[in-house]
Amino acid sequence: MLRPDDQVLILRQPDRLTPRSVVLSGEVKFPGRYALERRDERLRGLLERAGGLTPIADSAGIVFVRTRDGVGRVGINLPNALRNPKAVDDLVLQDGDSVLIPPYSGIVTVSGSVNAPISLAYVPGADVDFYVRAAGGPSRSGDVSHAYVRQASGRVETVRRRPFFPDAVPQPGPGSKVVVPDKPPGGMSAWVQALPVIASIMGSVVAVVAILHK
Repeated sequence: MLRPDDQVLILRQPDRLTPRSVVLSGEVKFPGRYALERRDERLRGLLERAGGLTPIADSAGIVFVRTRDGVGRVGINLPNALRNPKAVDDLVLQDGDSVLIPPYSGIVTVSGSVNAPISLAYVPGADVDFYVRAAGGPSRSGDVSHAYVRQASGRVETVRRRPFFPDAVPQPGPGSKVVVPDKPPGGMSAWVQALPVIASIMGSVVAVVAILHK
């Protein structure tokens, strides 16, 4: 029996989850809104609950969007997450996340400062330079040394030109976009900018050789 001025405190269950959900759409067998069952439920587990991907799914083209804290789209390497249970790309899901698995697209789009912007069939193993050449090469204002690739997953990979080592040139995947930006006004090429460094190195080499021959 309660008496006047008594206070009743009902504690919240420590392991009880507030309702949280994730929207899963596209090329999965059972798309829809899924309630998260655990605090640490991950992307791979959710896809397994949804029956897995369809035969025409493009796992590399996943569109993962996190609305919480205004994060926006997150670049995910889903093929790696599906192969490796411990992959960092197998993110812990949060309330409001949305996951879209698009159908496979065997197209690579080349745009920006190229002579003939075009969409081409994906060629396995071909790099950025291959697709830029197929688009007629860079235009007079094109800065091919700073070309970049926006992969279907949203990840952006840039070309790294290195004077004394092989260039690091990314390989566009299916559904990706290759962009050649404009040259900065009055900008110098990477080779011209490297000339002072080259001259300094050559001067040091000559000095060492002169000392050794004394």
